[in-house]
Amino acid sequence: MGPAPWTRQFDPWQAVIPTYRCPSDPGSGLPAHGRTNYVACLGDATHWLNTGATRFDGDSASWVDDRQGEVDVSGRGMFVPRRAIAFREISDGLSNTILSPNREVCLAGGDSGIGMLPPSSRHQGGVHVLMGDGAVRFITDSIEAGDSASGTVIVGGTGVREPGAVSPYGLWGALGTRGGVEEIDWGGVLN
Repeated sequence: MGPAPWTRQFDPWQAVIPTYRCPSDPGSGLPAHGRTNYVACLGDATHWLNTGATRFDGDSASWVDDRQGEVDVSGRGMFVPRRAIAFREISDGLSNTILSPNREVCLAGGDSGIGMLPPSSRHQGGVHVLMGDGAVRFITDSIEAGDSASGTVIVGGTGVREPGAVSPYGLWGALGTRGGVEEIDWGGVLN
């Protein structure tokens, strides 16, 4: 698999693959490694999604699965670390779930960095997203995005943070979840 992703001396991390670049982004070179404009959608919650349920425990020098409950609650997106997601698990429907938003970003913390990030794009008025069914859609900047200060769904959370609750991040957050079964009204959201 290679060294840590921030290792500049590992040529594959520096490779720019044109397919993974948005034609509207003129950026090149440092400070970025091999640039891409597309990222995986982890959903609307992040608790323990930097490692997933399986992690290496330095004290016992072994791999342990001690976070499964937390990851089951917070792993609401199309991608969950160290877990395969089957299409049958996408109860919102593949056409209603974001697979990958258009975004160029780095997080602090190296390979353990995690965060709630808005989409970004050099496209005026919105961002392109890849849906689970393979469709590429343009989502406008005016999409309803709930309360960004509410915090994410977590084990022991209450109200909008309670496991199984609808996304606290409105329609934008609902599109990032695979199992909220929210009713999505596409009117005015897509171009």
